Amino acid sequence: MSKTALRASGTPLHLPVTPKWPETWFYSEPGNLLRAQLLARLIHSGGRHLVFVRYKPNHFIADEWVYNGADIDGARVVWARDMGTVRKEELVRYFKDRHVGLLEADEHPPRLLAYRDQSDGQTKPMPSEAEATGGRISSQLNWSP
Repeated sequence: MSKTALRASGTPLHLPVTPKWPETWFYSEPGNLLRAQLLARLIHSGGRHLVFVRYKPNHFIADEWVYNGADIDGARVVWARDMGTVRKEELVRYFKDRHVGLLEADEHPPRLLAYRDQSDGQTKPMPSEAEATGGRISSQLNWSP
């Protein structure tokens, strides 16, 4: 049955036939507000950032943190999945000019940690918790900007 036929037959029966989302190639809903807040704080704090996101095995897939714009190299904040040490180190080397963090997305509240570079043991500082999260995302470390 086509959408037109469904709408024509559904309207007299008072059935809700209008989708709750726009049918466009670029769908944007309110989405993950904590991600939006963290992104805004990181951009406001200055510099460029790489955030690895770690999910638990039972992660709710609609609560997505990892997506980027088309110009990833030019982005102020790049989001990447935690895919193990080797792959993380490849990205850290590629984005060597960035502050690097690890976000534990499924913690309540989500927790942003400084990422310790496995190759040299150095911590690449991120903005302080107050600057980066506005107090909505917890942090185990007190970072300096």
